[in-house]
Amino acid sequence: MSIRNAYLSLALIAVALAACSNRDEPSLTRTDRYVLLVRDTTSTLTAFDSTLLTALEKLASDSFIILCPFSDSMQISEEHLPYYSSVVMLHPQEDSLRLWQRTALERYIEAGNGVVAIDNPQVTPYLWHWYQLLLRDSFPVADTLANPVFDKLAFAGGRVARFNYCYDQQLPDTSLASRVYDALRFAIGSNSCNYRQLTTPPAPEFSQFTRKVLDDDLFEPMEMEILPFGEVLFLERRGKMKLYDPSREKTKVVAEFDVCTEGNYEDGLHGLALDPGYGKSNHYIYLYYSPPCDTPYQFLSRFVFKNHQLERDSEIVVLRVKVQRETCCHSGGSLEFGPDSLLYLSTGDNTSSKESDGYTPTDERPGRSPYDAQKSSGNTHDLRGKIIRIRPLPNGTYAIPQGNLFPPDGSKGRPEIYAMGCRNPFRISIDSKHNTLYWGDVGPDGGEDGRYGPQSYDEFNQARQAGFFGWPYFVGNNKGYPYRNFDTDSVGLPQNPAHPINYSPNNDGDKNLPPAQPAMFWYPYSRGAQFPLLGEGSRSALAGPFYYTDKIMPTATVKFPPYYVGKWFIYEWARSWIKVVTFDSLQRPVQIEPFMPDMELSKPIDMKFGPNGALYVLEYGNMYFMDNPDARLVKIEFASGNRPPEARLAVTNPAGAAPHTAHFSAAASFDYDRKDSLCYEWFFTRYDQPESIDSLVSYTFKNPGKYRVLLRVIDNAGEVTTAETTIQVGNAAPVIALQSPMNSSFYFASANWPYHFRVSDEEDSHSPDGVSADRALVNYTYISDANLMRELLTGAVQLPEGPIQQLEGARLIKSSDCYSCHHEELSNIGPSFKAIAQKYNPAEAIVSQLAAKVIAGGNGAWGKAMMSAHPQLDLATTRKMVQYILSLGQENRLPLQGVLPLRDHINSDTAGIYVVSAMYRDKGFQAYDPISTRLITILRPPRQEAEHANELSKAYIPKGDQPGAFTQVNAKAGAYIRFDRIDLKGIRQLRLRLQYAKPGEIQIRLDDPQAKPVATLSLTDEGTVDWQERQVALPAVSGFHQLYICFEGEQDFEILSNQTRKAKDMWWVDWIQFVAN
Repeated sequence: MSIRNAYLSLALIAVALAACSNRDEPSLTRTDRYVLLVRDTTSTLTAFDSTLLTALEKLASDSFIILCPFSDSMQISEEHLPYYSSVVMLHPQEDSLRLWQRTALERYIEAGNGVVAIDNPQVTPYLWHWYQLLLRDSFPVADTLANPVFDKLAFAGGRVARFNYCYDQQLPDTSLASRVYDALRFAIGSNSCNYRQLTTPPAPEFSQFTRKVLDDDLFEPMEMEILPFGEVLFLERRGKMKLYDPSREKTKVVAEFDVCTEGNYEDGLHGLALDPGYGKSNHYIYLYYSPPCDTPYQFLSRFVFKNHQLERDSEIVVLRVKVQRETCCHSGGSLEFGPDSLLYLSTGDNTSSKESDGYTPTDERPGRSPYDAQKSSGNTHDLRGKIIRIRPLPNGTYAIPQGNLFPPDGSKGRPEIYAMGCRNPFRISIDSKHNTLYWGDVGPDGGEDGRYGPQSYDEFNQARQAGFFGWPYFVGNNKGYPYRNFDTDSVGLPQNPAHPINYSPNNDGDKNLPPAQPAMFWYPYSRGAQFPLLGEGSRSALAGPFYYTDKIMPTATVKFPPYYVGKWFIYEWARSWIKVVTFDSLQRPVQIEPFMPDMELSKPIDMKFGPNGALYVLEYGNMYFMDNPDARLVKIEFASGNRPPEARLAVTNPAGAAPHTAHFSAAASFDYDRKDSLCYEWFFTRYDQPESIDSLVSYTFKNPGKYRVLLRVIDNAGEVTTAETTIQVGNAAPVIALQSPMNSSFYFASANWPYHFRVSDEEDSHSPDGVSADRALVNYTYISDANLMRELLTGAVQLPEGPIQQLEGARLIKSSDCYSCHHEELSNIGPSFKAIAQKYNPAEAIVSQLAAKVIAGGNGAWGKAMMSAHPQLDLATTRKMVQYILSLGQENRLPLQGVLPLRDHINSDTAGIYVVSAMYRDKGFQAYDPISTRLITILRPPRQEAEHANELSKAYIPKGDQPGAFTQVNAKAGAYIRFDRIDLKGIRQLRLRLQYAKPGEIQIRLDDPQAKPVATLSLTDEGTVDWQERQVALPAVSGFHQLYICFEGEQDFEILSNQTRKAKDMWWVDWIQFVAN
């Protein structure tokens, strides 16, 4: 339905409502009643919705309001909301508002404004606490006029007229209009706002944060600390301690420890903490590490670290934790000081999880102590599977503080224990304001509830006082594991969480344990009902820091904004996300929100706020125990004012023989501050002055060599960001040319497709072996997945390196957690993909068997290594993943010349595409690296959907409840649709299914939208409201071209109530068919 009221530009509104733009005034009174309509356009309007919109239009035509309809939530912002007298929200999706928009709406209400809401009373847990309070704590307002359609509520300093879901929606249209009028009258109130009274700080946009890589040469980073002057001291598990110096922007090794990483191969150099008096009264640091393997202890030691040097002879071993090193796993090892100078240390259960089917390891058979967590986590006299709390003393010993779990005399258990019943509390954190302990506990591997107990969960825990947290008898919210006899494989009953008892022969502590405490958050592999915002996939829960400003330098310019004060940053190693938890005044979690969800992040393993208020993140990298190229130390800063630009550098022809011309572009660079203009500086062979200041530039490198090309992007305020790339001159890239007597863009019926790929290489052709076919890889695949097909056709995704026969499976694996434990070539925790491919044949029965195993998880086929379950995946998905893995064991190499039988589409439900890849990797030349060239050919069905075009100009794809949503292209006069790299060999006609509003002309242009048309079709009739097919004859054209289908004619306009003109749609295009002769 068309809304015919005032589509006022923001500039007009700003002028008209200037009285409300000054936030410093205590009271702001508006003159007019501008009402913002925000609705979800992705859902279909109900009859009630249409009637309500008609009522709003009627109120606008009667001049009661000036209606400003926007189809999305773009105007819900700190900048724009105060200009509106009220907001009408029609079925907003609960996740459609971003964090800063939700907070802007909260502040809008708090300032005394009102909204009319037709919304959903069902709210995702922890998504939006303010909205949950609205549902729970708002109260009716006495009013002389009863309204059965809208409840009139007072809430948080403002007003909400909220749709009454008990209303039967049977009122006549005229009655509904009066109810809408009443709701708006109530929401607008006195038409004033008072932003001075606000206590809720605004939420920042994520674009105000910048991420800077400080060091990308890390090998298994662990914990870090930020020193008083901004240096970053961090550990690598294999024994190195490193220091990043921001003044030099360099990292150096300051110490190297001989640590044990055998047996329990998770051991090593783990924990680091600065003494609270560091830099003031002492230079003490504390380390938790594994000494050489002949020592059956983990050491908690104090050292002196001064002047960037670790004094090795200063070591005092403060505490020893006895461990077994026969087998893996779970070392824990996180260190944190609380505000009272108490030191916390987390320890893992030091128990193998590989032989208990993914459930709790409680194997009581003789000699099986390494497989029984009752010896550690459930043992009151053992320090493993615990969080220890001690008070370090100046002489290197420690005292037992009040409030630990057991008496100081050790009669009931080790007095150092604060929390017991942990599995692998890998990262802990202290809320310094409330002196409360938090940690993430990494859970077991079981993918489903079964006879051995509940499915596995990871946990985020809170301990406001000492306690037992359940493992190995309970997980999550005290879901109990049954007693299991590993000798007979029989199971009994689970324990009572109020009175758990440790009967294990491996327990040398008290049998009677404290009551089990449930986790604060718990979540399985699949998306859990209790905490769905934590997502799905593999799990590794880690506790990050709380943000407070009391220890931040007063002059800090990059500190996080007040919105985050008192909030807890949690993170997930396996899922690579960071989230922020908000607590209420009783320290109960009430909201979980994302933090920079689109930021590049590869397995975060530690996070700390520095004295400058920036957030430092250690990224472990994608794979366990590997020297990952994506392991990094990064710093995240906040810009309260001007934001630096984002530099984007693109290059074509990055390698070639001398002289070599490369083409560079900075056109994708941008600035989040919309008013900023950008300047560019290019440095190609010298760095003392720029060699170009254009956004697009070509440069010829005359001599062989490797050149570091630097781009500087500068905004109006002088903020600079850089991007760089490397150009190699001295080895020309191979050239691949395709020859085929058939069309090489489309397939027709079930014809075969003969092909001949010709490879030439300037250097290889002069080598003894010449251009070798053995260095070429030709293969193809058929794609029927609609999303992947659209992305490939529009260039939204790139093909992976290597074979592409199982492209859909490769894509699914890349987006999963498989590469955490597997590698295509190398063994890790799990076998390499190629080893799997060599072991199994690709028969259908084997594919189905392995696909089911991926979902269920388990071990045995490759020794004791445990594969995590993946219950969030379905069998169709895991089958494609397995098919890709098994394809790596097959040659599947086609000759450079041959015939492809195009048959896969015949029995396909969807007319898919054939993707043909020809790749050649040359031998390199002298000191210059080998170069690969790849030619991709996509054979598609002759009928192409208009919305799959590579570019739309003056045209768009309708969405939501708009007619033809997602299935057509709507265009203005002068629009064009562009398809890239179209082979016109044998194509004699284009057939279009379209509608048009009035006489016009379809023009076909090649390679340039301004080129002379090669074909034209004039449409002389008065237009049509029905779909028509029209044919455009093409001349004989050879070769590949960019194809522009241009729509010319007179443009009509709609005159809006503010006398501005809005261009109407003039053309509607469904599909284009390429017809061969």
